[in-house]
Amino acid sequence: MRPLSARSLVLSTLLGSRPPVRTGASLVAIGQLFGMPAGTVRVALSRMVADGELIGDGGTYALAESFTGRRSALDAGRVVRRGVWDGTWWTVVALSDRRALADRRAFRAAMAAAVLGELRPDVWMRPTNLPVTIDDPELMLGRGRRDGAAGVELAQRLWDLPALRTRLQTLGEETERAIDLLDADDPTVAAETFIISVAVTRALATEPQLPDELVGDDWPADALRARYDVLARRHGRAFARVHV
Repeated sequence: MRPLSARSLVLSTLLGSRPPVRTGASLVAIGQLFGMPAGTVRVALSRMVADGELIGDGGTYALAESFTGRRSALDAGRVVRRGVWDGTWWTVVALSDRRALADRRAFRAAMAAAVLGELRPDVWMRPTNLPVTIDDPELMLGRGRRDGAAGVELAQRLWDLPALRTRLQTLGEETERAIDLLDADDPTVAAETFIISVAVTRALATEPQLPDELVGDDWPADALRARYDVLARRHGRAFARVHV
């Protein structure tokens, strides 16, 4: 949970806003809660507009459409979507091994966003308890059965489940601490607790939502989602006080 740069703070604030629009003055004021000089935030806003990340209009800033996918992934990560599993797996294979580097990177990003795990280069898999759709003719989508101990072994090859469990549990503890700090109504904790909030949203967006058969019924992700909703409401109230 590293400190946020001005750019990261602006993006995280807007990604969490509904709609994703804020005045420049409010973003500067939020930056000051994080100890950022007003000039630093204004420079970041100008650069982000120039780079096409933000749309500036009369002192108001909105996220560019290119961030729609990221917002959707963050929103999806906050919702429990784990359906019933029948023991089968999706497999996505890239058919061509002569793709441009940009295409390979885009493929990896798309597979990670769809919370698949990489078995080997150009082969990604996940249980079919979540839907997977493919609209690229250079990709092939297959479905096959692998359950029981073989399914658990495959899940452990695709994801470092012990490390992920530890990470989610740690974030759960940090979330509880952040809620307690915000309940004390101390404005000086905004930066620390917001960094925790950002770390949780990123973790939940990439958490693969595996079925209980593969991770057990005590997997900490769903409890973290519920507590994060509480934390998000606390932050909403705290940032609503920035009336500029």
